[in-house]
Amino acid sequence: MLFRFFILLLVLLGISTHSMAQEETTIKRIAVLEFRGVGIEPTILLKLSDQSRGAAVDILDKEEYLIMTRENMMQVLEDMGKDASCMEGSCEVEIGRNIGADVVITGDILQIKNIYVLTLKLYETKNGALLKTQEVENADLLALKTDTYEQSLQLLKEGLGLEGYTPKKRKKKLSMSQKYTWAAGGLLAASAPIYMVTISSYNSYIENPNNTDAVQAYRLNNISHTTALSLSALSIGAFTLSRLEARKEKKENSK
Repeated sequence: MLFRFFILLLVLLGISTHSMAQEETTIKRIAVLEFRGVGIEPTILLKLSDQSRGAAVDILDKEEYLIMTRENMMQVLEDMGKDASCMEGSCEVEIGRNIGADVVITGDILQIKNIYVLTLKLYETKNGALLKTQEVENADLLALKTDTYEQSLQLLKEGLGLEGYTPKKRKKKLSMSQKYTWAAGGLLAASAPIYMVTISSYNSYIENPNNTDAVQAYRLNNISHTTALSLSALSIGAFTLSRLEARKEKKENSK
């Protein structure tokens, strides 16, 4: 009887282990291959592919999908005894298989006159099926980056059947020119009440030059006046920097 119980326990343990192993294998690996584009700077291509990678992180269930980073891909190749050359080639599906990905996102960008056109594609590597394509168009590269994130969400949502899921909207990061503009406005706003106090104390002293409180306020007036001037100068400096950064950003976007 005890022997039969022991055999039954082993069988149940085996079934449990097998089911756990099956659950572990259900996790799919998704890879975002580096985007390609003729005449487009490599740093821009990296930024755009990072937007798709970020969208995958935000929209996909961590218990169902493993988002592969660049480091993950290289480690997988190393574990498989392959080198970085397996990441090269025109066949996106084959590249995905080489790095052990179940699903891959690819991006090809080209410039038509003043418009950048990015084509996103979602593949399943097992059977080579093209699950979904999405196009992103914009004349501004910074705006294209934001659009890439939004359209990548849509690509994954429709391609993987994630209907009913509403991803959290990302907060748009301020550019350096916008940050300097906000700083200039804040400094100017801070200097305004100090100027008002300075004028008020000066008028009180003129009207009552023998009043002790008015005299003391007038003495402090010099410190307040210096502080207000310093804040105003910083405000002008911040505004100047914002204009310089805006020109720099415009120049970079026009490349």
